[in-house]
Amino acid sequence: PSPGIMMAVAAVILLAWRRCGFRGAGAGRFAACVFAAYVAALAYATFLRNEVWNDEISLWEDCAAKSPRKPRVLNTLGAVYVDAGRHKDARPVLLKTLEVEPENWPAHKNLAACYSLAAAEAKASGADEQTRLNLWGLSVMHAKAAEIMMEDKDEDRQILKKLLDDIAK
Repeated sequence: PSPGIMMAVAAVILLAWRRCGFRGAGAGRFAACVFAAYVAALAYATFLRNEVWNDEISLWEDCAAKSPRKPRVLNTLGAVYVDAGRHKDARPVLLKTLEVEPENWPAHKNLAACYSLAAAEAKASGADEQTRLNLWGLSVMHAKAAEIMMEDKDEDRQILKKLLDDIAK
């Protein structure tokens, strides 16, 4: 669509150019130069944008910066962090996803994986048993939440909603 819009803009400029009394080959060259400048600007913008596509994390961080309240973007960024083993980065992003959309079952599933990673890291670093158990409990809770939401059982959803509301307080 952008090249078509630019061609239309170039045509309008050409008509204005001619209306001002400039005719002949110069007017056509002027319109071609305007279009070529537009194409060059788009090529440069594409070159700059390619930096964002270097890896999955930079791509989704850019998307989240541009769309900070879109659950799908936030959840995907959180999932990418979890896949990269960056549970400390994933947790706030996934919690924000649930703040925006509490019944987002993929975010609960990813948060379960996040807490599971945190629990494993806590165990490896020799953290106290209560900390490990809390992390495992949060992992299980979010896994169960995702399961309930996927099954779409209304009664279970009400219980889960109350539980999540109580935890949030």
